[in-house]
Amino acid sequence: MKHPPSVPASLLLLPSAQDDTLQCLWIDADGSIRTRGPLAADAAPASGRSSGVRCILAIPGHQVGSQWLELKARNEAQALAAARLLLEERLAGGGDDLHVVLAAPPDAGTRRQVLYLAPAVLRHHLDRARTLGFEPDMAIPDYMLLPAPQAPDRDEARTAAATVFERDGQWLVRAPELAFGCEAGLAETVLAGAPPTTPVADTGQVEAVLARGAVAASVDLLQGRFARAEAQPSDLPRWRRVALLAGLLALSPLLLVAVGAARYGIAASALRSETAATVQDLGATAGGDPITSLQDALISTAAGDRFARLNAALHGAISTIPTLQLERLDYRRDKALEAVVAHPARGDLDELRRRLSDAGLRLEVGDTRDGGGGLSTTIRIDERPPRSDTPMEARP
Repeated sequence: MKHPPSVPASLLLLPSAQDDTLQCLWIDADGSIRTRGPLAADAAPASGRSSGVRCILAIPGHQVGSQWLELKARNEAQALAAARLLLEERLAGGGDDLHVVLAAPPDAGTRRQVLYLAPAVLRHHLDRARTLGFEPDMAIPDYMLLPAPQAPDRDEARTAAATVFERDGQWLVRAPELAFGCEAGLAETVLAGAPPTTPVADTGQVEAVLARGAVAASVDLLQGRFARAEAQPSDLPRWRRVALLAGLLALSPLLLVAVGAARYGIAASALRSETAATVQDLGATAGGDPITSLQDALISTAAGDRFARLNAALHGAISTIPTLQLERLDYRRDKALEAVVAHPARGDLDELRRRLSDAGLRLEVGDTRDGGGGLSTTIRIDERPPRSDTPMEARP
């Protein structure tokens, strides 16, 4: 497919299914669509880098996680380091190799949207675009192309209506402190209790909104290890940049205390005094053990992200266990996350239980069915850690 001359941007819409055709929109500067067309895997390479055309890669939202975290930091490097620590805690030990990006803060507050995905996923999509002759200048989750929601404060955010579009059988959702892409049934469950919303499913309308969002995109996944060569700073060698970031973190012990107190087992009385001060800043009770109070404060702050936290922990753990496959997911507000997992043998869930336990979550095993080619087991995950004196027993 050849693009029209003098078009400032091309938007590549990746399909939800691996073998589906990629759609390309050629966009004018105001976000209007000049033309559109499919790009098959065997198509001749397009001249996507000519005439100053920018290439924007829209990645299926179900492959990119999104959470809002409290990040008290003096600069962006410290905020990113804090986000990585918190995600590693929340994702059952599966967040240490994630590609993490911070969205621009909407105001002067410390609550930030954090986007994350497996580096292999992003690398695969970039390679696919290059195979078709495009060199992406920007990569963004498709749900972040929806209009940015407006909510004056967090109380109003909880009752604000969500913007919902449907594409390729997936719902794209964006609301104050909520952004994700997933199948329709799960999206309806997540949005239960919010003002009712009918998803926009007309292909023309959906593509028009995504195109307008592309020319005003506020976040880019092509940062850090994926940053384009011309975007990398040239005045400092790479090793000096790494040393500089390490020095910034070393000079900020309070930041590390605030986001990783439980992990680093701070016991010295001087550091406990600093932790107690941080607890007061977070609005927690100053009395008693400051470490416990800080953990309670973090849990309370993250209460609104309960589904995202449980879902991300489950997917993060399963992705590291080759024998497990997620078949179904169900969530009811204020209750445990329930899923059906396929596995070859009865002992295969032990590793999943261990990984979730490391993240402070409890795995309850329910009914197991033998389908002939393997087992399917219903599991429940919640945030109540298992009692140390009562071993978890699997039900038949």
